[in-house]
Amino acid sequence: MYEHIIFACTKIGTKEGLLMAEDWAGRAIASGSAIRLATFEPIITAWSLCGIPKRVEQWITQLDGLSGSNINLQPDLGTHSLYMKAMRNVQASIIDRVEESNNSDEESAEWIKQAFMQAKLCTNYLNEMLLTSMNKLDSPQDVEAMSSMFKITLGAYGCASRLSLTSPTTLSDKSHGSHNTALLDVASLIKIDDEQDDELSQMILEIMGEAYVETISQLHQTASVAASVDVIDTETSCFPLLEAEKLIRDYDDYSQKIFGDSRDINLRLRLYEEVLTGCSSIGIKQSDAEHIIRIIKVICEQVTYLNSKTAKNSRETVELTELFSTMVLSTKTAVESPQDRTVILSEIWDNAKPFFYRRVGGSGLASVGRAQLVSAMRTALDDTDSDAIEDFLSSFEHKREKKNDWLDAPFRYHNF
Repeated sequence: MYEHIIFACTKIGTKEGLLMAEDWAGRAIASGSAIRLATFEPIITAWSLCGIPKRVEQWITQLDGLSGSNINLQPDLGTHSLYMKAMRNVQASIIDRVEESNNSDEESAEWIKQAFMQAKLCTNYLNEMLLTSMNKLDSPQDVEAMSSMFKITLGAYGCASRLSLTSPTTLSDKSHGSHNTALLDVASLIKIDDEQDDELSQMILEIMGEAYVETISQLHQTASVAASVDVIDTETSCFPLLEAEKLIRDYDDYSQKIFGDSRDINLRLRLYEEVLTGCSSIGIKQSDAEHIIRIIKVICEQVTYLNSKTAKNSRETVELTELFSTMVLSTKTAVESPQDRTVILSEIWDNAKPFFYRRVGGSGLASVGRAQLVSAMRTALDDTDSDAIEDFLSSFEHKREKKNDWLDAPFRYHNF
């Protein structure tokens, strides 16, 4: 009964309704009736959405104390993540004040300081959760909650950084490198060690992947803002390519150690795609060609490795057309000479070839649309002579099998 009443009160959507819900929550606790954590979640969620972390913290403390006699009231990681969301909502209101109000320079500078303070508070709480809970993960819900905590913290630093970069009051005192460092420091908090069992390592690996994807996303969003306001040396790219490459390699190393196969392919692809987005973002310099090409090669190598570890009769495949097309288009940004570009494009094509065709009954890891890849190559070379483009692309023309050749072959192939 109490659970339904409390939920109904919070749905009123007013402070009075929330206070009414808390009154009923007090009655539920005093009644000694069967109550559980879910009974109070609507109240905690409402305070979190209001951006009042103090009230969320008070409820977490109260429920933690009551859990001594009723284990069903023990706050879980999802409840703790609501406290971090409350701090993030405080930051959102601060950002609105800076962007929408006519503040003095001193006021804006103070609000920006407070925005970074909320990010720091999120980091402190994340560290606390890592120390107390990381080795106790035991469900997909725990993984989702811990991933959410990383995303909240990274998002808080990203938003504070972009606010600082675009504020006239701080244009003379910007440190884009320090903004990147703060994001990378959060990503580095997550570790996998040899003392953790396989199940726990797999859960931590998933959290790591989600954290790395969010880190790269925040890095290239911040890089785009930094480039647009010209806050860095024109010879230096805004997007930290070396650090991005390291995140890819670190995640791949951990993944191969734990899985050794392609079970985490979708998470990997999201990471690769975020990095490639950064490689194509504004602020990328020609001097970074070597770094971008190396990142492309690392991704191609990992996809080839995953394909070698995937059962060839697997019926579950992933779509890699966009990934390969993005790599192709990235060469236009990275490689100034069309002739040099064709060398890299040829290597990308060779890595994509195993995915152009599939066997009836299964295709292994993935599929790549050949026609779409050719189209991306044509776009990547649209700054050169059209005849030269066609001569280059014609070298990739696949000689089709004679109409009945498949009858003598163990498998039938068709163009994907």
